[in-house]
Amino acid sequence: MIIDRLGKKLVKAMSCVIIISVLLTGCTLPNPREKDELSYRTAGIKQMNKGDYNAALSAFQKALDNSNGRISDTELDICYYKAYCLIRVGKNEEALSVYNAIIDYDKNNSEAYLLRGHLNAALDNKDAALRDYDKAVSLRPRSYEYYLAIYQNLVYSGDVTEAEDYLRRGLEIKAGTAEEYCYQGRFYLLLKEYEAAKLVLSNAMNEGSEEAKLYMASAMREMGQGEQAYGIYENYVKSHENDAEALYQIVEILTETGEYEKALSYADAALSAATNDSDKKKLMENKIFCLEKLNQYKEAINAVRTYLKTFPDDQVMIRELTFLNSRIETP
Repeated sequence: MIIDRLGKKLVKAMSCVIIISVLLTGCTLPNPREKDELSYRTAGIKQMNKGDYNAALSAFQKALDNSNGRISDTELDICYYKAYCLIRVGKNEEALSVYNAIIDYDKNNSEAYLLRGHLNAALDNKDAALRDYDKAVSLRPRSYEYYLAIYQNLVYSGDVTEAEDYLRRGLEIKAGTAEEYCYQGRFYLLLKEYEAAKLVLSNAMNEGSEEAKLYMASAMREMGQGEQAYGIYENYVKSHENDAEALYQIVEILTETGEYEKALSYADAALSAATNDSDKKKLMENKIFCLEKLNQYKEAINAVRTYLKTFPDDQVMIRELTFLNSRIETP
């Protein structure tokens, strides 16, 4: 999350800016230090994935120092990584300078406009963000991915009206492939236009999209058609048994409809497949709830204890453990 407010002065020269300033003369130069450059790049990515952004920045700087004045996709890629790490450590002006330099070099770099737009939106530079986004989609007019990314970032920044406007602009694109119909279905879902979503998702499914089945089921759930949604999810996991979203939704539906034993039969598989804490938390809560409803108090106690290992400060669940213990007869 970007937390700084662009109040700091830029206190040191940006290596990416310096490198890109010599692009016109150095872009075709061979690099005798390429092995070292790539090694530092790899090290930077490893540190970044560990969350050690300062160490990653140091590695990416060394990679750029070994570029030998050459700029290729590799050097630009390193600059993107560096900008990301700068954001993560709160050096937002420096990150903006990186994107500015990339754009100064290549006025048609849609990705740089998109990423700079994300940063400007997060920093409340709304007008600048919208200009960047408009430029990005003008360069990639059929990129549903861009429209979706812009929507998500603007919603996160609190600009819901502008976010929905980009979805509607994306819907103006004439879809013709399964993937495009699927994106349109997702856009309609986000706009809460469920009948329209079902229509284009049907087209996507007819074109062979498996992903569209999940969005179709989601539309049905939103329209109160839980039984039909469950049927889609259940059929889907027969051939996608480790799909986290489908398993999560199955547990949710079965818990809501009171089919507690059946929900439990999917709960552990859903927990194993879940990739984020929010989903894991909800799934564990559902599992505990189902065990309680089935009067399986000992199993529920074990499930609560497992839950508290991950979420030790959850006061509600701490009280739940006390309650469950009271339900067990002591010898």
